[in-house]
Amino acid sequence: MSDVEVYQKAKGVGNVILVSMDADFAELISRLGSPPKLINIRVGNCSNRELWNRIQKPASDAVKILTTSDIEIVEID
Repeated sequence: MSDVEVYQKAKGVGNVILVSMDADFAELISRLGSPPKLINIRVGNCSNRELWNRIQKPASDAVKILTTSDIEIVEID
């Protein structure tokens, strides 16, 4: 599916949080609004284990922020 198709499908569902390293989703949500909301991961190339170790705590915090506020995008770097 294209980024726009993923965005539209998630928007149709409603309360969805996308998790992506693709900057296009941040642009789509900024331009077209939410839902969906987004956790935008801005971490360079690394192993899956290293990625998980770097984002586990921030991702949990990001979910709390996105579910309890009007914030649409949280970036993790």
